Amino acid sequence: MTYLTSMKLNSSDDKIIEKFDVTKAEQIDSEKGIYGIKIVKPNSIKYFYFSESLQEKQLEAKARTVLKKLQEAKEIQEIIVKNKKLPKKFRINNELIEIDYSFKTKLEELSDDEAIELLKSSIINGREGFFCLKSDKNLTLEKALEIYREKDSTEKIFNSLKNEIQIKPLRVWSENSIHGAIILLSAGRH
Repeated sequence: MTYLTSMKLNSSDDKIIEKFDVTKAEQIDSEKGIYGIKIVKPNSIKYFYFSESLQEKQLEAKARTVLKKLQEAKEIQEIIVKNKKLPKKFRINNELIEIDYSFKTKLEELSDDEAIELLKSSIINGREGFFCLKSDKNLTLEKALEIYREKDSTEKIFNSLKNEIQIKPLRVWSENSIHGAIILLSAGRH
C-alpha cells in the first residue's frame, strides 16, 4: 500500500524554508514559478515545493486580512474615544453570559504604518508559497505533483457526485453507469 499526501507545514519545516534557494531547486513549472526539492528519509520522501503564484495569492489574502484588522481596530478606537457601547458584532450576544470587559487599542501609540507593520509581522509567517507532499514512493518532483493534482481532481469529482448531484452509493457500478454519472456531472458544471 503506497501513499502520497499533503503535509501541513510546521516549525521544523521553517529550517528548510530558510535554506530554500530557487536557484538550486529543480524548476517544476516555469509558468507558475514552481520549484522543488526532494528530501529522502529511510521510510518516506518529502517533496518540498515553492510556488511564486501561490505566494502571491497568499500574500494578497494576508494583506486583505491586515487591512480588515486595522479597520476593525479603528472602529473600536473610535467607539472608545466617543465613549459609546460596542456594536453587536464586537460583543457576545447571549443572554446567559454576563461579561464585564474593557477595550484598549494600540492605535493611540502607533501610526497607521506602524500598525500595519505590527499586523504584518503577526500574520505573515514566511511559509507563504511553500507546500509539501509526503510519500513512501520515490517519484520525481514533477510526477509527485502531477499525481497529487490528479488525486485532488478525483476527490472533487467524487464530492460533486455525492453532494451536488446526490448520487446514492450503489453496490455495483457498471461501466455505462459510471460514464453516465460523469456525463451528468459534466453537464451540471456548464
